[in-house]
Amino acid sequence: MPPVGSVMAIHLRELASVSTPTPRRDRVAQNDERILNAAVVVLNRFGMDGLTARRVAEQAGLSTGAVYGRFESIDELLIEVWTQRLKDVVLAGLQRSIQMADPQVEDAPSEVPESFDPVAEQLGAFLIALAPRSEVLSEVVVPDVAEWLDSVGVGHGHPPEARARRAIAVGAYFGAMLNGAVSDALHPDWVLCLRWWETARSRAPLAVSPPLRDLPAARIAVETGDAELDALLLATGEVMSRSGVVGTTITRIARRAGLPRTAVYTHFDSKDDLVMACVFQATASASASSRRLKTLRTRDGVALVATRITDPASRAWRRRRIEGLLAAVSNPALASAVLRAEVESENELILSIGLVDVESEYGLRQLLRFFEVLMTGLSVVPEVSTVFEGIDWRVAVSPLTELALAEVFGAEPTSLLQSS
Repeated sequence: MPPVGSVMAIHLRELASVSTPTPRRDRVAQNDERILNAAVVVLNRFGMDGLTARRVAEQAGLSTGAVYGRFESIDELLIEVWTQRLKDVVLAGLQRSIQMADPQVEDAPSEVPESFDPVAEQLGAFLIALAPRSEVLSEVVVPDVAEWLDSVGVGHGHPPEARARRAIAVGAYFGAMLNGAVSDALHPDWVLCLRWWETARSRAPLAVSPPLRDLPAARIAVETGDAELDALLLATGEVMSRSGVVGTTITRIARRAGLPRTAVYTHFDSKDDLVMACVFQATASASASSRRLKTLRTRDGVALVATRITDPASRAWRRRRIEGLLAAVSNPALASAVLRAEVESENELILSIGLVDVESEYGLRQLLRFFEVLMTGLSVVPEVSTVFEGIDWRVAVSPLTELALAEVFGAEPTSLLQSS
């Protein structure tokens, strides 16, 4: 029988071998970290459609087999990136945005490293916007987002006024993440916009009766003057909204438009040119729908646009717009098309008003860009949650519109609206 000391030594060695990670386990954990970090870089550079095992492996300095050894598919990798890298960051950012809309909401519970915050927030917004296209991703992301929105007071059962004001903050947050990823030039002057917002939220709620009802559904239409070209652009948008840019092919577009493939090449040299034209047209027309002076000068005009955007009947229009914007994130040519469409729509409205005061023109441009960011965010959220249903946007949007326009045009809100 071995001495007691020897037995204890053997037990200690056994416990150490169990509790201390082996070199192999260390390597596996390190490889997982490298793969997840590499996936974040690839997503940021190429978008979700450009996320491949080969690119992730090259970025991580590993073999493709090592990636597939840990993750069976790209969908599984995306879920892990969402869970381990993006989920908490996006939630913290969303809570910060809600805090600006309603001081009663507590600050975000967790601190996020500033160096990682912008990339992670934008990527998280991308995955949220794209989740409905992926069955596997949507099973994880959609319930998370719905739970978040309910927890920050946007869900059913919360006071109507709080729901409306916090929903504006949610829309602005997601819109800022997506627009800002395409170009910094699409961002409004947030200091100016937050000043308007701060004043608007401190005012007493507006009388908002009767309820909004019987609004026309958002119509997807293209009117270039060429029926065949209109059909191709519309078909491209519809195919892109279902399959993304990568899944959009000339054959699918032609079949959807009811035209031969040769018809595509009559108008465009390549699929890329057709997609770019579709993104430009969708962006310009979407901008025009919310930027008409008549709409802005009506106190409830922007609220009516927001109501229509979040209506279940306008899902096809939302999906097309979201896909067009997200396609521009990792494609410089498409990003240029989106930026050009935004600026051209903005310039057209500014010229139609005939503003000569530089400060007023600047203020109106910032208001237009803020509403464009807001409309983008409001397009995204109904895709992943039903908590926006039943919100009366006039409670939060109308006071903001009224105050901002009064400052831009140098008139009292009441007199401005009466002269419209």
